[in-house]
Amino acid sequence: TLFTLLVGCMSPPEPVKAPEPVAQPEPVPEPAEPEPAPVVPTRPILTGPAAKAEVQKILRQSFDWLDAGDEDKARVELEYARQLEPDNKQVACLLRGITADPMTTLGRESTAYTVNPGDSLGLIARRAMGDVCEFYILARYNQIKVPKQLAAGQTIRIPGKVTLGAPEAAMPVPP
Repeated sequence: TLFTLLVGCMSPPEPVKAPEPVAQPEPVPEPAEPEPAPVVPTRPILTGPAAKAEVQKILRQSFDWLDAGDEDKARVELEYARQLEPDNKQVACLLRGITADPMTTLGRESTAYTVNPGDSLGLIARRAMGDVCEFYILARYNQIKVPKQLAAGQTIRIPGKVTLGAPEAAMPVPP
């Protein structure tokens, strides 16, 4: 029969292959949201004696924070102090110590100084540069991250050609 003949001529069906697995691309992680900038609390703008008292408190605390190497806390507080008392020279000096380039500000020429027992960067800054508040830019000039860790016998650089004598007798000085 014709049917048998046709069936015999036909080649057997090819086996059906399973589809090749298609490589799935790695899921792209969603971009992380940037961390928000630290929120600086809004504070009242004081005036008169209250402002002066607050600035003095901020200066004392900022000296301590800078001496401990906590520049960020000091900067936030000093910026607030500058709002309260824009012409305060100590506030301006400490902010300059945080923000200015030490080499540009103090110059490349320097003199080696060996730290004596009882020295602090504040005392050295007052003797060499005329003002205690210069201690932090002096620390940065010497790549000292934590000024209160200054040690007797350590050699630092003093900007310019300065010869420092022995420290003056028991003079109270901030860091």
